[in-house]
Amino acid sequence: MRIIDLRGKLPVHATYKYKTRKLSDIRSFAIHHSLTFSGSAEAFARYHVTTNAWPGIGYTYVVGRDGTVYQCWDHTVVSYHVGNSNKHALGICLVGDFRTQLPTQEQYAAALELVRWLRQQLPNATNVLGHSEYPDYAWKACPVISMTDFRKNIDKKQEDDKMTAAEAKAFAELQQTVRSQKDQLEAQSNALKAATERIEAPKWFVEEFGGNVEKLIHEPTFSKEGWRTLAVALRAQSQLQFG
Repeated sequence: MRIIDLRGKLPVHATYKYKTRKLSDIRSFAIHHSLTFSGSAEAFARYHVTTNAWPGIGYTYVVGRDGTVYQCWDHTVVSYHVGNSNKHALGICLVGDFRTQLPTQEQYAAALELVRWLRQQLPNATNVLGHSEYPDYAWKACPVISMTDFRKNIDKKQEDDKMTAAEAKAFAELQQTVRSQKDQLEAQSNALKAATERIEAPKWFVEEFGGNVEKLIHEPTFSKEGWRTLAVALRAQSQLQFG
């Protein structure tokens, strides 16, 4: 889902201002269609301000025909779109006149995804209603699409996302395998680091070959295995010299 933030960028009334609310006040998502064959958030905002004398656009979100979602207000803004239910409803408008058009596949899918996402952001908003399902709006042909199907499609996706018992068990086993492999890799990595870590001459080396190690080698740091290998070489050299 692609959301373009238009908050603060759309036409607003010179003096009228919308009220605000707490996020916990939002109990439903109101689905609208624009009743226009085409349009944009900017065009709807101009109409609502200049013709309706509203403080600004009436929708919090507008969903374009291409599936792009435009955010017009913060969720706390009480915009005008469902009369006396405005305080408790968040408005989502799909561009189009669904009396004679259908939403595009991209648009419909984006609207579903938007509502699913908003449900996570606003847990008190448990209802998804069409404009005409709000009190005093039964006469309104909006949004015309089947809200029963729309709600089923929202819930169907959520059900599809849930794991079956067998899937959950397999996932848990996979997690355990991954954790075990991660622990093994970390242990191997730590062991390799310890084996290759360059250190100064260990005590046993200094006691055997003297403290002035720099006379023996140019760079007096080796891994533990390196010091052992050097000690073997020095012992062999000593035997050759005095043997």
